[in-house]
Amino acid sequence: MTSLTIRPAVASDAAAIVAFIGALAAYEKLEHEAKASVADITRDLFGPDPKVFCEIAEWDGAPVGFALWFYTYSTFQGRHGIWLEDLYVDPTLRGKGIGKALLTHLARRCVAEGLGRFEW
Repeated sequence: MTSLTIRPAVASDAAAIVAFIGALAAYEKLEHEAKASVADITRDLFGPDPKVFCEIAEWDGAPVGFALWFYTYSTFQGRHGIWLEDLYVDPTLRGKGIGKALLTHLARRCVAEGLGRFEW
């Protein structure tokens, strides 16, 4: 039996996140633009005052995808929202609902926090 887990990324995930970013860049034929390093991800996601966040999708305990996001603000609504910057799932596991589970996880976060928007 296979299992899917969505969890917040931790500092030890930094190398996997960089690998996912590289794979996403390759998929979009933008490898030349992917410059983030493990040090950058560690600093910006896991430093003392992070401004960007990440969820990791695990399939049977192994990282297979990620969703990198940050809070936005709508002056019209007078409320924060979430902007999904990147979503990636390992191509060998696509079609198993992992991407949808990441989106659903973030949508639930929006509802739980009373946010006004979820944008991508």
